Amino acid sequence: MTVQEFYESIGGSYTDMIHRLGNDDRICMYLKRFVAESGFAAMQEAVEHGTVTEAFHAAHDFKGAVAMFSMDKLSDAVCQLVEQMRPCTDPVDLKLYEKVNEEYQKVIEGINKL
Repeated sequence: MTVQEFYESIGGSYTDMIHRLGNDDRICMYLKRFVAESGFAAMQEAVEHGTVTEAFHAAHDFKGAVAMFSMDKLSDAVCQLVEQMRPCTDPVDLKLYEKVNEEYQKVIEGINKL
C-alpha cells in the first residue's frame, strides 16, 4: 500500500501531509511513531477505568495527534467524543468511544500495511 492509498483508505488528507512533511518516507517514519506515541492507550485506559477527567485530557491529547497527521475521519470521531466529555461530569458515551476505536483500528491496520 502506498502512503496516498493509506490516506484514502482512512479518510485522511494525503495532500496536507505532503505539504507538511515533504515526502512519503518522512510521512511513513512519523506514522510509525504515531502508533507508539499517539496517546490512544492512555485514553483507552482512562475510559476503561471510568476516570472521566483523565479520559477527557487523554482524548484531547489524542485529538491533537490525530489532527496533526490529517486523519480526518478519525479526527471527526475523536472531536465528537472530546466534546461529549468536555464538562467532565457525565460518563463517557461508549457509542462515541467505540466509533473512535473502530476508526483507530483502521488507521493501525493501514499503517501496518505500509
